[in-house]
Amino acid sequence: MPRRNYFIDVKKHIRWTKPFVIFGTNAIAVYVLSAFVNLALGHATVTQPDGEGIALKTFIYENYFASWAGPLNGALLYAFAYVMLWLGIMAILYKRRIFLKV
Repeated sequence: MPRRNYFIDVKKHIRWTKPFVIFGTNAIAVYVLSAFVNLALGHATVTQPDGEGIALKTFIYENYFASWAGPLNGALLYAFAYVMLWLGIMAILYKRRIFLKV
């Protein structure tokens, strides 16, 4: 006999599962695209006022997250923002019923 999740299957509390459904419908697409964008952010450089070039990913992290949240919390917030960015992109695809398949 299969186990059932009481809150999801019986009580029908499914609203909180929506992000997992959205990521799950285009899981391979979000994996490949986010890895590609992460590599691109790592290779793109920004020239600082002192003339030194740093990776765009480092620039975003240091100036928008670590500058006010500290290095540890800044890294957590950067990762959370990156996941939320991809959730937003995948939500648009989900709403338009665009499902990328391999």
